[in-house]
Amino acid sequence: MCGWADETEVEFASPRLPAGFDGLTAAQVTDTHLRPGHPKAGALCEYVASQCPDLWLFTGDLFEKSTATQEVGALLSAARAELGVYVVLGNNDNRALERDATLIEVMRATGAQVLVNEARCIERDGDQIWVAGVDDPSRDRHDLARALAQTRGDHFRLLLAHSVDIRKAAAAEAVDFVVCGHSHGGQMCLPWIGPLVSGAKQPSSPRLARGVHRFGTTWAYVCRGTGTSKIPIRLWCRPEVTRYRFVRRPA
Repeated sequence: MCGWADETEVEFASPRLPAGFDGLTAAQVTDTHLRPGHPKAGALCEYVASQCPDLWLFTGDLFEKSTATQEVGALLSAARAELGVYVVLGNNDNRALERDATLIEVMRATGAQVLVNEARCIERDGDQIWVAGVDDPSRDRHDLARALAQTRGDHFRLLLAHSVDIRKAAAAEAVDFVVCGHSHGGQMCLPWIGPLVSGAKQPSSPRLARGVHRFGTTWAYVCRGTGTSKIPIRLWCRPEVTRYRFVRRPA
């Protein structure tokens, strides 16, 4: 259990999920905003190390400061998953990269696969699915067409993106499921009202700041994340880590 954050369970059923991946599990951590000496870094690593999903998904803004290489390295090193550890970049990560261009290699040195507008094919029991990842949509760094170019549209496709700003492009490509963050769930919310802003660049409802959404045939989950930005406070908006279970549903 993770006492300092909510653990949200999400189940997604799809007839496009092949039988070999029925029951696939994944865990998502996003928006940690780590800096040297971060007070939650140790607890976060302990939580990640305690989980055994098939996939680990880190959807950006792991870095708050470019000097947090030890903290981010420890976090990704703690993640173990039979089918891989996948990372995409957020706006703060790209800002950190401007100061230290080696940070992607720091992450890759842990064994994590950093997806920058690219995809990986995963095989299990003779079946295949694709995990794709785009650079930060909130700063227009994404190239979804490039990321999906090597995939097959008749295969189940899971997309990692830092921001829900990818929603229209993902729906146009009929991506099956998108995991994202960036919004911090609104970070500062009001009781009975919820988030006041969505965190999305494109005009959108505050409801997009968190939770499950559908865009055409594409489904998405926006995780509230574990960190904060600008001010180190969350108001009526607890940190969140998300665990997914993907199941095959008959057509």
